[in-house]
Amino acid sequence: MNYLKIIAGSAFLRVAGVGFGFLAHLFMARLLGAEEFGVFNFFFAIASILAMIGSFGFPNALTRFTQEYLAKSDTKPILKRLILFTQGFSVFLSIVIAGLVFAALYQIPKFSHLGLHNFIAAILLTLSWSVLKVNSGALRGLKKINLSVLYETVWRDGLLALCLAVAFFMNPQNGLAETWLYWSALLSFLGVLTSQYTIHKAVKTIDKPEEALIYPYKYWLLTSMPMMLVSGVRLLMMRTDLIILGVVMSTANVGIYAAAVKIAGLVAIAQMAVMPYFSPHAAEHYAKKEISSLRNLFVQMTKLQSLASLILIIGMFALAPFLLGWMGEEFKAGFAALMILAVSQWLGASCGPAANLLIMSGKERIVMWMILAAALINIPLTFAFIQFWGIEGAALATAIVFIGQSIAPLIYAKKTILLND
Repeated sequence: MNYLKIIAGSAFLRVAGVGFGFLAHLFMARLLGAEEFGVFNFFFAIASILAMIGSFGFPNALTRFTQEYLAKSDTKPILKRLILFTQGFSVFLSIVIAGLVFAALYQIPKFSHLGLHNFIAAILLTLSWSVLKVNSGALRGLKKINLSVLYETVWRDGLLALCLAVAFFMNPQNGLAETWLYWSALLSFLGVLTSQYTIHKAVKTIDKPEEALIYPYKYWLLTSMPMMLVSGVRLLMMRTDLIILGVVMSTANVGIYAAAVKIAGLVAIAQMAVMPYFSPHAAEHYAKKEISSLRNLFVQMTKLQSLASLILIIGMFALAPFLLGWMGEEFKAGFAALMILAVSQWLGASCGPAANLLIMSGKERIVMWMILAAALINIPLTFAFIQFWGIEGAALATAIVFIGQSIAPLIYAKKTILLND
């Protein structure tokens, strides 16, 4: 089937990206040790959340709007302005939000001793990630799915893994987190430049409008904001455990838990591979009111990602102890947390891409409220569970909320979309 070929290509790149990301963190954990690795992941987690806010939901909005504007010849010229506007807005917002948040954190004694360079590097990382996410959304909308994956994950993580491998073999002594935060930012900026060139080539053939157009900036912002809240809060939930551990416990515990999170994240490869294909095609089917085709697509993607995730989790049971041990003896303490997170990833995958289905069908506000409700539960639950069970408590709280936020969109999608022809 054609969709399997496309997903296979996307899956290969996603696997490569996740694999490179895993290798990068593997070498980094071994190179830095639990303490500095914890510092890196603390700033990395905050920067990723701020980058999601800085991109303002434009990655998903661009995927949807691009298909709408390309469908009609008279709206095609609007697409160029849309891309430029979203990029410029993201640059401005990410600089402002990252500057304010990291400046505030630097005033807190618990964090200021970590060093000014960590804060500067994290701001640059936020900016580069924000624009790269926007460009990736534009490429998905243009149905350049593999290039979207290539620039957003493979490029950055592959080069970072290479740099870390060279550093490790040349001098396998403890390094500094700030060095690799700067390298991550630099490689992300290179991804921005190359993805920008690809977008420019794709849209330069669109003719200029014969008459002045009215650009719906307000509509773009109002549509994107709920998507930003959905993506931002969802990512916040994914990073809440790391951030709360950094506040409550030592950075060494953050490092051990971060290693467990990274390995458990390998189970999500199947979902990552499916999503770039599913999103634009779901938007297209819904726009054409092809509900039967949309339902078939959803069922196929759900079966595919559930089965693939199950295979991955079985392999993880066997390999996880070895991988944690290679990072360092102290990282073995994260095995139980790793398995809790991995099982929750598989259960979530078995619910299918329901949240994305709702977003691509214009129901992003429903998803937003679901995610906000989950976040309100997640933060106090994580605090409470950490007090009782440490890093295993953080994993358990994250798993409970993640499964819940996977089931809720599925129930709503079945009642409102999938069962209505």
